[in-house]
Amino acid sequence: MSTTVKELIKLLSNYNQDSIVVNHENEEFVHLISLDGNRTKISVKPKIGECNECGSSVHQTEVIDYPAVCTNCDENKYEFEITRTKEK
Repeated sequence: MSTTVKELIKLLSNYNQDSIVVNHENEEFVHLISLDGNRTKISVKPKIGECNECGSSVHQTEVIDYPAVCTNCDENKYEFEITRTKEK
């Protein structure tokens, strides 16, 4: 069963509003994007660049030979398929 943003907000309203939200491996959520108006992605991996195909954020992946994944395109990307953002 999927959780909607509305349901998530209601659920989180029962918790300490100053607490830090982490995943099951105790990693902090660092990136939030709306994918297509019907899905919202919360990621523990920071954005590393943008997809050259659709312009959405890409994140580091663990898949061998692919440095990034684009959730919007739903595919792993080669280096030439992304534009890396400059580190701050």
